[in-house]
Amino acid sequence: MLITNKLTITTFVYGNRYVDLFEKCCLRSLFQEGNIPFLLKHGYEITHLVYTTTPDAGRLAEITNRAKLKYLEGTNVDQDKLSYQIITNPAVGYGRVIAKTNMIFLLQSVTYGVHNPAPFFLASPDYFIGDYSLSNLLAYQTKKDTCLAALHVRVDAPSFLNFLEGTQGNIQNPSLVRIAFGMLSQSWKDSFIDKDNNCSFNAGTAVQKIAANLYTVTFRIPTTFLARLNQSDLEYFSGHCDYGHWDHSWPEHLISQKRFKFIGSSDMFFAVELTAGDMNQSKCRAGDLWNDEYFSTKIHSETNRNFLAVVRGDGE
Repeated sequence: MLITNKLTITTFVYGNRYVDLFEKCCLRSLFQEGNIPFLLKHGYEITHLVYTTTPDAGRLAEITNRAKLKYLEGTNVDQDKLSYQIITNPAVGYGRVIAKTNMIFLLQSVTYGVHNPAPFFLASPDYFIGDYSLSNLLAYQTKKDTCLAALHVRVDAPSFLNFLEGTQGNIQNPSLVRIAFGMLSQSWKDSFIDKDNNCSFNAGTAVQKIAANLYTVTFRIPTTFLARLNQSDLEYFSGHCDYGHWDHSWPEHLISQKRFKFIGSSDMFFAVELTAGDMNQSKCRAGDLWNDEYFSTKIHSETNRNFLAVVRGDGE
């Protein structure tokens, strides 16, 4: 049962590579039948905030308008219930440090979320979520300021884009799991704990294959995908000017307030992050068979060590 009728989606996107991924990957996943179209059919009002730099604003306006027509035409939903806001800020630009730029955008969007109460979904341009993953998050009944976190699997970007180009229709979570584990990035390939030389200590991910297309994962730094923000979050981010705090430090704030929930099943929610081959290279340690340690001793990293996510693919 859906428990609200408003949703804020936020995306930080600039530069040709990420603008392309936003259109080909992020928007396509959001417009799968069980995500935005399903929510619109059930009376949701959705505001998608797209934070960008001035040179990309016009192109992003064209992309979002085109996506509404492409994916919603003929679906008998009220397209006016979905609105896009293309937002620029003179303090950011291509010459700035990416983390600093994203932090400026994050603070802007958190401010919006606190002043316009609604569930707040972080939709990165290089992420693809499974069909019904978004509506499943919103169906989870909880107190008004609880935040939902989940693992995301890193996949080889060129391989996944090639897959998308040759695939039509919706991709359910079990299918997305099977596809993802067939094209893992380096940090995930080297995180299987039965490898004596693995990178779990560095990557924070420990993977074990249980059966065909069935895995367990200890994930030490899950991403908060659906947030229910309050004033304390705005105060937190106003004093911490680093985009990495969203994953690496802010969860400690949530845990201290008993507002953090970890989703342990890919059937409910599953996401992949497209990763270029030269990015997210994690160092391996020899003689680390069965390792599921992690270098960080942050409270949420230690807390998440106790949980196993069950990741289930389809097929045999």
